[in-house]
Amino acid sequence: MNHNAPVHRLLIRVLNVDAEIQAIRNERDAALHWLTRAQDERWTKRGSTQIADCEALVSELNMGIAALVAHRSSLASTLSRLADHSGDSGREIR
Repeated sequence: MNHNAPVHRLLIRVLNVDAEIQAIRNERDAALHWLTRAQDERWTKRGSTQIADCEALVSELNMGIAALVAHRSSLASTLSRLADHSGDSGREIR
C-alpha cells in the first residue's frame, strides 16, 4: 500500500480549499467595488438599495471565507501530522 496516498489526497483537498477561498475573495472584492459605486450614488433610491445588497453580500462572503480559512487550517494541521506519520516508517502518530 502506498502510505503517501492519504497525504497526497489531503494535500489536494487543502489546495482545493485554497482555490475556493481565492475565488470567494475575488467575488468579495468585486462586491466591494460595486459597494463603492453604490455609495457614490447614495442619493438615489437605486444607490441605497445597492448599498444594502452589496453590504449583505460582502458580509456573507466574509463569513464564508472565515469558515473556509478555519477548515483549511484544520486540514493543514491534519496534513502536517499525517505527513510526519508517513515519514516515521511505523511509529505512531503523536
